[in-house]
Amino acid sequence: MKYTITSILICFCSLFGGAQSIAIYHEYLGLPMDDDLSGTTVEVYCDGTSDCYFLFIIENLTDETINIGLERHKIVAAEGSEDYLSFGMFIDPSESYSVEAVSPHDPFVPDLRVDLDTSSYGVLYPYYKINTSIGCSQYRYYFTNEDNEPIDSVDVHFCSTLAIDEEAKSPISIYPNPTQNQITIEQSETSSSTQLLITDLAGKVVYKQLIQGQAKTTIDLSMLDKGLYSATLFDPLQNEQIFNTKLVLE
Repeated sequence: MKYTITSILICFCSLFGGAQSIAIYHEYLGLPMDDDLSGTTVEVYCDGTSDCYFLFIIENLTDETINIGLERHKIVAAEGSEDYLSFGMFIDPSESYSVEAVSPHDPFVPDLRVDLDTSSYGVLYPYYKINTSIGCSQYRYYFTNEDNEPIDSVDVHFCSTLAIDEEAKSPISIYPNPTQNQITIEQSETSSSTQLLITDLAGKVVYKQLIQGQAKTTIDLSMLDKGLYSATLFDPLQNEQIFNTKLVLE
């Protein structure tokens, strides 16, 4: 699952009524990475073969222990999709809340709160259960103080695709397949642009490229490991999948 971050211009002082007391990061090898994701939308793409998720680390920016809670709100929910989550302390990934407990409720408020000091991290795992859905859902996660007032938030925009019969439904071909280090994408009907996503078996996007109205495009994939992948083309204007195939790198 590849993610992209879309910044939202929000004044936290006016929205949440005070100075920012936590930071929200993407996790890598057990540590926070990249920029603070507070007030942004994280894009997560699912290839339709498994559920997908994103791991956040929560850091206390104050010099004292703070008690935080969580509220999950549905902004948009694709038909047939469900969600669930885990929330708690990082080393012991906490309480896991099932689909049956989370998905029917809006908002969903876990019964667990976290005492977060300056030497430990909190963790949030939002999961997205695809079922039969194609499309996108967006969930907002508010972190709350001891008075259950929101102090920060982050959105996750999950987009799921299901495999389609690419030869029957689309005048598009990707070759050679299997391949060693490059592929050619050929489209008999070109649009202004298409989005290529290549995902591994875990649903992680390992390559992404925007193709600008070209009938034939050659792409170097020599940076990828040998193995089985999924190659998907999207129409970015219509936000829909137009082609999908399994891709073998050997």
